[in-house]
Amino acid sequence: MSSEDEAHEMVDATGTRRRLQALLANGHRAKDLVAALGVHTSCQRIIRSEKVSAVIRDCVTQLYGELENRLGPSDLARERYRGLGYLSPMWWDPDIIDDPDAEPAGIRVYMKIRVEDPQGASVTDECWWTSSPKHEWNVSPVCTGWASRLIRSLFVSGLGSVT
Repeated sequence: MSSEDEAHEMVDATGTRRRLQALLANGHRAKDLVAALGVHTSCQRIIRSEKVSAVIRDCVTQLYGELENRLGPSDLARERYRGLGYLSPMWWDPDIIDDPDAEPAGIRVYMKIRVEDPQGASVTDECWWTSSPKHEWNVSPVCTGWASRLIRSLFVSGLGSVT
């Protein structure tokens, strides 16, 4: 098979779909992504496809690598696409993003907080938090101190339910 034949080969679109959805969920505008890709199709058309050309897959993979750690300029896009259930890049482990059977990896947060009072005494607390794509935060069983209460109060107001 020649390199031109390989470029036009149709491949599974799972990873391509997830990468585009993640960039949209991060606030990148669809029109900007299409322009950066240099393709003559829409993001939604690619996302709805079961198969894409190897060229589109490779272009999306490269663009994702450049943008995955950057928030896009559009709060409106971020709200719209997250409202549609699109997951941002933090949910996808690079080892599973292309696997059609894979579930989002989720987020695991470790926090260690040290606080000093005016007399110089210090207290340290630490805990693990994990989250699901539905923003349900779960505290680890060993996280029972004041750090847990602090984090719980922060996440309850901003990210959904905490159990």
